[in-house]
Amino acid sequence: IFEVESFVHARPHEIYTLAGKLFRALKPGGKLVHQIMVRIPEPIPANVAVVQIYFPGTIAMPYSHWMKAFEQAGFKITHQSIQDYRPTLRAWFDRLVANRDRAIEIAGIRTYNRFVTYLPASWRWFNDGIGLQTRMAMEKPAATTRVSHHKASSDIAMSQEAAAGALVGAGAAN
Repeated sequence: IFEVESFVHARPHEIYTLAGKLFRALKPGGKLVHQIMVRIPEPIPANVAVVQIYFPGTIAMPYSHWMKAFEQAGFKITHQSIQDYRPTLRAWFDRLVANRDRAIEIAGIRTYNRFVTYLPASWRWFNDGIGLQTRMAMEKPAATTRVSHHKASSDIAMSQEAAAGALVGAGAAN
């Protein structure tokens, strides 16, 4: 299963159920790739509330919550990486603005205005180190017993925080 950003709109209480459904959908040895935007700080920073303008009811979950949900479902985390999403957001914004008239013709002024403000706000969210774009590869173990991987997830979470610091440090260049 390859999932890109489709869970970003899941409510916090839904992620454990979703992880369990994905686990049950795979045969033993099956693989899942999960790419999602995550929040770095555990407490919800005030500026995260701005997303309610664009996607009511959505709140980016901390990386640690995603790790816990997938591990509790029974997945073995085999890979994790961080992508710098700022260049993608910038390219989308530039292309949207360059094609303003056509975008308005296709989607309307309200949708255009929504995304012409959302894209730079998202860029800022990443640039300020509040969030990360992460990708995890997981496997359903051949044995269907659930195994705890708490050490692995804490090691990965620590590397996420270190990477977040590097992205924030590079923010002035982007």
